[in-house]
Amino acid sequence: MQRTVHHPSVTAPLLITDRPEDGGYTPLPGGLTVDQAHVVLAHEVRAGDLWIADFPEATTEVDVREADHFEIPVTAQPRPYGSYCDRSCKGCEDETGDVTDAAVRYVILGRDESGTCLDAFRNEPVLIIRAAESP
Repeated sequence: MQRTVHHPSVTAPLLITDRPEDGGYTPLPGGLTVDQAHVVLAHEVRAGDLWIADFPEATTEVDVREADHFEIPVTAQPRPYGSYCDRSCKGCEDETGDVTDAAVRYVILGRDESGTCLDAFRNEPVLIIRAAESP
């Protein structure tokens, strides 16, 4: 399954692809499928949503941005930057630099299995399955 979607806040088309079935990708829980996924901006993710992919930057406005699926889906627990940790964890340190600027530009959507903060630019598209659709 592949489908191209457009988000009103994103100029490039977004391509949603099937979730890889090899290479260590964990299946989606409870029989969920990518067909149930929605594209939202990172700041629109709600607690309990299943974050399954992001969309790497396009080099031009007409390039298609293809979903980059995560090996392990993340159950979102959105927080403002700095609320999970003391801003010194490797993920926050590498991605953000200036703390004041980071609080405006980023949102922490959860943590990975090792406890590292997973952040996204507030206005970047992400692929999620809403909590209400999860088992």
